[in-house]
Amino acid sequence: MNKLKIVSYWVEPNSKSSFYETSAKTFLKRTKGLDLDVHVENIEPQYGGTYWGNTLYKPFFIKKCLEMFPDKPILWLDIDTSILKKLTTENLPMNSFDVGLIEKNKATGLPWYGGCQLWQHTKESYNLLDRIIEFTNTPEHRGSDHQILCRAATIKDSNWKTFDLPWHGSHLLFGSAPKHIVLK
Repeated sequence: MNKLKIVSYWVEPNSKSSFYETSAKTFLKRTKGLDLDVHVENIEPQYGGTYWGNTLYKPFFIKKCLEMFPDKPILWLDIDTSILKKLTTENLPMNSFDVGLIEKNKATGLPWYGGCQLWQHTKESYNLLDRIIEFTNTPEHRGSDHQILCRAATIKDSNWKTFDLPWHGSHLLFGSAPKHIVLK
């Protein structure tokens, strides 16, 4: 049995684009074919409706999903992710971390890739989300959603534990990042 609730959202950055709608249809088709438990929403434009503004909604959406689905870990995947095989938590040490992240985003130099995030229902994970939301709402901390995640997660005044997800290869194919990820 799959214990994950996979979540994502989509919104077009402008009326001439259909990339994210098409990505959402593909995402839903693939996840249905793999019998995965998925929740996807078409949201209203955020933070001015630009591509970057829309990505800043991610921590708010993840927190909402943690509250909506209290019985399962939440796996955020960017909507342009192609899932090639069924994902489970079977080989993960689920009781030893609060947030699972993909290690090292070589394209940006950041310590983690923000397009795949596994969130547990822990006090520490909620504290981290609150920190990310605070940074998102504070102009001097603002950057991309990936930068904000990394900045917030590396602050040493908290007890959250991050775990580098051992996914590489071909289970996930990120459309917007040069990275393939597979569950070992």
